[in-house]
Amino acid sequence: MNQDYIKSLLQKYASGDLSDQEREILSEAIRTADDKIFLDLMEDHEEISWNADRRRNADDAFLQLLQDKISAMEDPVMVRKAARVRYWAFAAGLLLLILAGTWLYRQQHAGNGTAYTPDIAAATPKATLTLGDGSIVMLDSAGNRLIPQGGTSVRQQGGVLVYQATGNEENVSINTLSTPRGGQFAVQLPDGSRAWLNAASSLRYPTAFREGERRVEVTGEVYFEVAAQASAPFIVKVKDKLLVKVLGTNFNINAYEDDRQLYTTLLAGRVQVDAPAANKKMELQPSQQAVLTKDGNLDLNKAPDLERVMAWRNGIFYFENAELREVMAQLSRWYDVDVEFEKDVRKLYFSGKLQRGLGLSQLLSVLDMSGIHYRITGRKIVIESAER
Repeated sequence: MNQDYIKSLLQKYASGDLSDQEREILSEAIRTADDKIFLDLMEDHEEISWNADRRRNADDAFLQLLQDKISAMEDPVMVRKAARVRYWAFAAGLLLLILAGTWLYRQQHAGNGTAYTPDIAAATPKATLTLGDGSIVMLDSAGNRLIPQGGTSVRQQGGVLVYQATGNEENVSINTLSTPRGGQFAVQLPDGSRAWLNAASSLRYPTAFREGERRVEVTGEVYFEVAAQASAPFIVKVKDKLLVKVLGTNFNINAYEDDRQLYTTLLAGRVQVDAPAANKKMELQPSQQAVLTKDGNLDLNKAPDLERVMAWRNGIFYFENAELREVMAQLSRWYDVDVEFEKDVRKLYFSGKLQRGLGLSQLLSVLDMSGIHYRITGRKIVIESAER
């Protein structure tokens, strides 16, 4: 049967538009497909837009068929690529499909003793603002207020802080905006530049920029849209390891402490990246990325996956051959949970795209279906084992 036709049926299934006759055709095609064709079909999942809301009235027979098909795959060569355990990448390639039917899966296991933890919500707008005098202001999405700050006007408008320069630079102080795990926030700086902070990140900046230079410091992950000022370069300091100098541009910095490398990715404009310890500088063109490695080298990536870089700003988890530990590190920051590995878990690699607005239990049910066994204690996830 034509594979393009089967893909079109998969798309209709995902959107909830599949007729009973088409469902029978699709089920039979999946049931009789050899492992290679089945694998090729499902690894094209990125071309399919899964609509969870419209899948709620479907039966779970097709999902069960997919699970049975995966379980029956015996040839390990069919599920390995590039010397990696591709079975798990393949299983995770079904993430969006499985999530579209997550409620069915939970219904299916409701009576067999499987325990589900009460859901933990995704990150929401919340942060702390540390003022120049050391006082701390708690911020959340509900705020709409004026925050006293010397000669600068600072207003919170929901999940955004807005600084407005008044021309009085005599009372300049340093503010620090920090997001906890499970939080995110945005700020408009006095020069009109804007920054969005991912979970577990911080931005340190003055309440007014002096002539000739605009300097800030970051930890974690921050996306910038810098207002153009040719006479005042915008300089971002990253953990005493990196200086990023820009005039007017859009770029993303990923510098989490638990990551092996620091990434500066340019979306538009022009930036210069300086790694003093490596005694190396480079100028990025749009769609390029500077990578500061763990051993201190500064490397150029001329073709980073921009969709994956910007996934967090677009409300998506995007995993591409990501190790289990990387996946869990992102979930830990986003859902404000601790993760513990009870024993060494073999290097499993996952690929897939998931909505960041999903509750934690929905993502954990995917891990469970993929053979990752865990238990929940309060806000701690303990990874117990992983089956091949």
